[in-house]
Amino acid sequence: DYTTPLILAAAGGHTACVIELLEQGADPNARRVTGTTALFFAAQGGYVDVARILLKAGAPVDCSSVDGGTPLFVACQGGHEAMVGELLSHGANVHACMK
Repeated sequence: DYTTPLILAAAGGHTACVIELLEQGADPNARRVTGTTALFFAAQGGYVDVARILLKAGAPVDCSSVDGGTPLFVACQGGHEAMVGELLSHGANVHACMK
């Protein structure tokens, strides 16, 4: 399903692992077959520090899953207010729509 170690580290909120993986060349843009990325899972978990690191590494803020969901969608769904603010500060599209 193309899940990468970086995606798993981000999904678990493991900041130190995310940093190390990126330093070793992990791709912050890698996608699972569903279109989801490390940033998507960091947003879903409310892991703001991880999201900041991924965004600084070049992860696109509006990468969408196959159903059109974005990191902003899942941050809102989870009630992660700080994450919503972080994504908006990086230009997340508030007009995106699910498919």
